Amino acid sequence: MVYYREQGGIELPIKVVTGVFVLDVWDFDIKQGTYDIDFYVWFKWRGRIDPENDDFKLEVMNGRVQSIVKQWSEKFGGWSYVEYRVVANMRGNFLLHKYPFDTQKIEVRIEHSWAPITDVLFVADTMHGD
Repeated sequence: MVYYREQGGIELPIKVVTGVFVLDVWDFDIKQGTYDIDFYVWFKWRGRIDPENDDFKLEVMNGRVQSIVKQWSEKFGGWSYVEYRVVANMRGNFLLHKYPFDTQKIEVRIEHSWAPITDVLFVADTMHGD
């Protein structure tokens, strides 16, 4: 359940449309449950998450970011857009009891680095990507 409240005239949580495009996955280590991933991630929202900065400060919850580079940002019609390219070393739990007939999911769990989870609601970008 999502609760809405207002803070400084902004309805919370702020809905953040989010998309990810994976470029590459490598160094998949089944024993360690780790892999490296290179991906683009983008965010689109109305209002201000950070009163001092229009960037989206992200954190990868199931891994460690090796590099993050802002590709572009824009404000238009009350919307903020920002896109990053991220390379990270990730952790996962891979069940291999059906190998070689199994499938695996890799996850990238993202949160805003300092905003409470009650203030930001991530919504999948169904317009751009698969």
